[in-house]
Amino acid sequence: MKFHLIFTVFFIFLVNFWATAQEYSLEKPSSKMSWESGDNAYLSHSEFSETPIRVKVKKNNIPEDSVVVHMTIVSKPDPSGDFRFIKQDVTTGPDGIAAFDYYAGEISGTYSLAAYVDDGKAGQDFLFYTVHVRSNYWLWMLIFGILGGLALFLTGINVMSDGLRNALGQKLQNILTRSTNTTAKGILTGNLLTIVTQSSSAVSVMLISFVESGLMKFRQTIGVIMGAALGTTITIQLIAFRFTDYALILVGIGFIMEFLWKKAIIRNIGHSLLGIGLLFLGLYIMGESLVPLKSYKPFYDALLTLENPLAGVLAGCIFTAITQSSSMFIGIIVILGGQGLLSLEAAIPMLMGSNLGTSVTAIFAAANRSKEAKKVAYAHTLYRVAGILFIIGWIGPFAEIIRYISISETTHSVVEALPRQIANSHTIFYLIFTLFAFPWANLLAKLTDKIMPGRDEPEYARLEARYLDSDLLGTPAIALNLARKETARIIHLVQDMLNDILLPFLTKERTVLSGIKKLETVINFLQQEIQNYAIQLTRNNDNEMIIRDAYNIIAVSKECEQIADIIYTNLLPRAEKWVDNEAQFSHEGKKEIILFQNESQQILLAVLKSFETNDPKAARKARKSYKSIAKKAIDFEKSHYTRLKEQNSHSLSSSETHIELIGMLNAISRHAANIARFIEKSEDEDAEGENGEML
Repeated sequence: MKFHLIFTVFFIFLVNFWATAQEYSLEKPSSKMSWESGDNAYLSHSEFSETPIRVKVKKNNIPEDSVVVHMTIVSKPDPSGDFRFIKQDVTTGPDGIAAFDYYAGEISGTYSLAAYVDDGKAGQDFLFYTVHVRSNYWLWMLIFGILGGLALFLTGINVMSDGLRNALGQKLQNILTRSTNTTAKGILTGNLLTIVTQSSSAVSVMLISFVESGLMKFRQTIGVIMGAALGTTITIQLIAFRFTDYALILVGIGFIMEFLWKKAIIRNIGHSLLGIGLLFLGLYIMGESLVPLKSYKPFYDALLTLENPLAGVLAGCIFTAITQSSSMFIGIIVILGGQGLLSLEAAIPMLMGSNLGTSVTAIFAAANRSKEAKKVAYAHTLYRVAGILFIIGWIGPFAEIIRYISISETTHSVVEALPRQIANSHTIFYLIFTLFAFPWANLLAKLTDKIMPGRDEPEYARLEARYLDSDLLGTPAIALNLARKETARIIHLVQDMLNDILLPFLTKERTVLSGIKKLETVINFLQQEIQNYAIQLTRNNDNEMIIRDAYNIIAVSKECEQIADIIYTNLLPRAEKWVDNEAQFSHEGKKEIILFQNESQQILLAVLKSFETNDPKAARKARKSYKSIAKKAIDFEKSHYTRLKEQNSHSLSSSETHIELIGMLNAISRHAANIARFIEKSEDEDAEGENGEML
């Protein structure tokens, strides 16, 4: 009896097992892209499906032939829509696949579809598909969606960068000129500056300008170039974290901080947050715009060609060179990866190519510059090329390593996993390559020197007039304008001297002193050239206006030369002594000197603008502003004497230097006011000239 019961239970189990095993299972044909199964397809109005919906039927895990599969519409955006299948019942072929063609109709929206096999048993398996029907203008909407998203993205990058730069202020230049004496410090500096500016190209252009002006030597830039490449990884990490859901929150917080707070640092931070919010908002719009391309086979076929590393590098380089923005291209790569349109193996060479494309900006910036400045652009390019050669032979294994240490598509969605993998590949590559290249920094400098041997003087130190042309002396109006442009150039050089001379007093650094000496030589040379040119212009010329303007230009150039003499003769020797001693300004004294130098800079800038535009009213306003500057000089001297009375130790040790700085800066402002007088019209000089005496 007991045996009979056991046999009965076992028989029932076998029957149920066999019945279960005989049931059909439905699945979507396995493929890398969903469009091959027909799922998530996009069609325009009145189109017939190019790729049918495919259903694979299996029995006992084996594809089943001659099985009738039914397809039905589960939901549609409008009941009146004419979306329909060409055949709703299709028989599977030898591969077990049934293919359903369909007509999209005229109603836009998302259609939910279900496939099933009616085998007469309860609880049959359903397989669901989605089809999107869109307007015939979808391509235009996609293009403008991408352009609008890119505009917001780039605006966000610029706004964020502006906020960070404003928060750091003049410290950026100080950091770049003072913290690059070793390769390690240069790497840290380049990394920081790229994070702040959000552009390794901008850092390279800064390096070229500083080498051109003599503030840095070429060898100092190698570490910064390496660090700038590493700093670009921050941008892609920021993009890959997908904070798009919080974009408007960041925009709102940034807006409140910038427009409701009065403190400058809070406003600058708010400006940066506003930029970050706009960046993510642009990414979101681009991502949504690119969704239809997931089912667009020609686009996917084009991306497949980028699986070739050389093609990927070339594509990234060309796109970045054209757009002048690696951040834009990196953002697009991350979005394509998140949509499942780009593999990690294709993304890595495109990232490398994009980084190489930034070299084009540096090369253009170095055009018509000194050899030393051009070396910066060449070193930048060589470093990026070396990075590509370093990775190009093992992209596949490197991608597997990245997948192993990053979140995976098996545990997370492609939308989440692939952007993180792309960002991590970029970061880890440059960490490895920076460590690898660090011991070879000097070799990179030597290789660059070998490619471009020798050195020449930076442009500002060249003893040549840029605009004066003796062949045009026969056309007085044009020749006068050339003399004016050359004189404006002198004022610019004087501005540079005035900007640089304070650095040794504030930082105890002598880096800029040699440049100031060269500038003084150039200014003396140009003043003499302008004077000779203007005198030749007045010969055999009886036009009183031409003669008056020519002599005014000579007078302005002499005033500029006298400002240069003040800096060279009085302030430069004082700066050389100050760098070598232990004296320090008091906190209040340093603040007064900085403020007063700013006053001198402002009046000189106002004079320059009025001279370039030949604006007598602006010149008059600048000249009158000298009265308040002279009053401040007296007030600051009184403040200093008060600190001496209080026995302030720093004021006692720096008293002589402090008084001379204030006095010389006041004299520079007075000469700037004299330049303004020459710009004013002669009839105004009598009315406003305080009995015709010079200030």
